[in-house]
Amino acid sequence: MGKVTVKMSKKFDKAVKETKILSTLRLFFGVVDDKKKIDGMLVIDYMNINELGAKSKNIPSRPFFRKVLFQQRVAYMRIAKEQFKLVARGEKTAKDSMITIGEYLKNAVIGSIVNGSYAPNKPSTIKAKGGKNKPLIDKLNGLNAVGFKIYKGKTIIYSDIGGTNNVR
Repeated sequence: MGKVTVKMSKKFDKAVKETKILSTLRLFFGVVDDKKKIDGMLVIDYMNINELGAKSKNIPSRPFFRKVLFQQRVAYMRIAKEQFKLVARGEKTAKDSMITIGEYLKNAVIGSIVNGSYAPNKPSTIKAKGGKNKPLIDKLNGLNAVGFKIYKGKTIIYSDIGGTNNVR
């Protein structure tokens, strides 16, 4: 019997490599700026209070994040599936696919904040905002803290927060 040699294409080799890389990446999205503050409070805590509400402070729940997760779950699962197929076919890198998914989710959360209909602001809040009555938007600090980070292990390999890309 003779030997059989199987030669894989470069595209196949790339697909195998990128699929392995994909299995090591994690995407974290939402309010991810852990340094920015609003009136002395970390913006992530400020936005969490707005997401869940705070009865003790008479702040109603404005579920900008949960609304996205629920309303768009089919769409982002479809996008993730499409991106993973592109990686498996060797047509896209794992990192680029994760960036595409992260950008979609980031834009969905920002859209939910900007365009969502939520409990109106109290008159005192409107006055403090200089007459503006748009819940969740105050000096754009919250919006500018929304984004995503891609981790490989404990290392951030890409982040996009508040509309600025920071490649590491």
